[in-house]
Amino acid sequence: MSHEDTSFIPEHLDQQIEHPAASLAPIDQHLVQALRQEHQADAHANAQSLQRAWERLESIKRERASQDYVKTASQPLSIQEIQQRKRQLKKQETEISSRSSIKRTLSLLVAVLVVAVIVGSAAFVFNMAGKKNVA
Repeated sequence: MSHEDTSFIPEHLDQQIEHPAASLAPIDQHLVQALRQEHQADAHANAQSLQRAWERLESIKRERASQDYVKTASQPLSIQEIQQRKRQLKKQETEISSRSSIKRTLSLLVAVLVVAVIVGSAAFVFNMAGKKNVA
């Protein structure tokens, strides 16, 4: 880095922040200005494109919501379908609870094994240390 890159005069710091191109060479200032103009033109076009995309997404969302409403409103559920859905939910709940109980049991078993290994290792180390002191 050159001295020009790192020198900030405290009195002019606000001005350097607000107008960073002011300290550049004239040709560099021209390039910065051209870049800003290009960005502003693209920013307006991008904002319009983004707005159209959001409008399309919202219209699709409204269409799907109205289709779902029509489906559910035109086809009321029968008692058999309601009972079948309840059975499916209960089955899913029992599967989840059985999985969690199996996981709990396995984790408890692993924890007991780890504690047993640690206690056994400590006993072995103390036993070996006691034998060396006796000898």
